[in-house]
Amino acid sequence: MSSHELTVGFLAEVMQGNELPNPVVQILGSKRIAGSGEQSERFRLLISDGKSLYSFAMLATQLNDLQKQDKLPQYTIIRIDRYTTSVVNRNEKGEKRVLIIVELTVLKEGSLVGEKIGDPQAIADTPSQSAASGGSSMGASRPMDTNGGTISNGSTFTSANRSMSASANSASISDSLTHPISSLSPYQN
Repeated sequence: MSSHELTVGFLAEVMQGNELPNPVVQILGSKRIAGSGEQSERFRLLISDGKSLYSFAMLATQLNDLQKQDKLPQYTIIRIDRYTTSVVNRNEKGEKRVLIIVELTVLKEGSLVGEKIGDPQAIADTPSQSAASGGSSMGASRPMDTNGGTISNGSTFTSANRSMSASANSASISDSLTHPISSLSPYQN
């Protein structure tokens, strides 16, 4: 196995939005995801860089034949020649970055490797920074509203704040009840 070292730390880097050229990873599993309507089926992969596991990796549809022909079995070591990432909104769970593998090269077949390399741990599923900062800024605006209302002599200032917070609350409620079609994804759990 020494001829194909995994790119340790690649998954953590790419999930933070950084790019690394030609990373080497190991496939630890795969799952077929059926498409609906005209959308073709996809394959979701569990990949490891030796340190981390990540289950939100997808094969681009042009690579489906590799999986259908069983050329990417468990423990296969691949080099990702081209990839992209996409952020998927998972409602109350926050956003999740999905790794889409566009081009790959099989370096060593899984039957020749025969085992998981290293002791990879799942990458923590944390909400995005924008969701966390959005919650804190809303909390910070409430004390300013009450302080502003007591200092101001005019009732219009207080009522303007109330109407703005009411519209913000109704917007957040309606956002949680309806979802744009573009946010729907087969990657959601």
